[in-house]
Amino acid sequence: MVLPGIAIYIEVPPTDKPLYVAIAPMYPAYEIYVNGTRIGSFGGNLGEAFGQHFARPASFPLPRSASRYVIAIRSSELFLNVGRQGGSAAAGTSWIGTEDSVAGKVAVARLDRIERSSWMRLLCAGLVFGGLFFVLMSLTRQGDREFLWCGLLLVAAAMNRI
Repeated sequence: MVLPGIAIYIEVPPTDKPLYVAIAPMYPAYEIYVNGTRIGSFGGNLGEAFGQHFARPASFPLPRSASRYVIAIRSSELFLNVGRQGGSAAAGTSWIGTEDSVAGKVAVARLDRIERSSWMRLLCAGLVFGGLFFVLMSLTRQGDREFLWCGLLLVAAAMNRI
């Protein structure tokens, strides 16, 4: 079942540089339309039971001929949360700008997503427990300072990521 999606109305000042829109990771699969014309898609086919399972930010070029844009996003997701101003909360983290500025925002968003992932938390927990293990090993072996330094290094690496 393909839902109608959300629409965002934007007016931008005239510019010589081509503009891009970056869509925040709202849905695993979606199509994006600008002024009624499909400019791209992300993920698998809409309406498929199995497809793209991981949403990521993606960017698409905007047509150069307009200063007013109606950006519509179609998705097969059933949980389309409509917030203030007719868009989802994630639409507030989407960007419009030049290619370089949008690419920078997308890169920062991807890094932020990795930093907040459960795998990163699991890695940090492993570093802490490994570091504590080596610190305790250094207490049982009085002459071996290597265990203490290795443990402190692992705990410091974990604290740097938290």
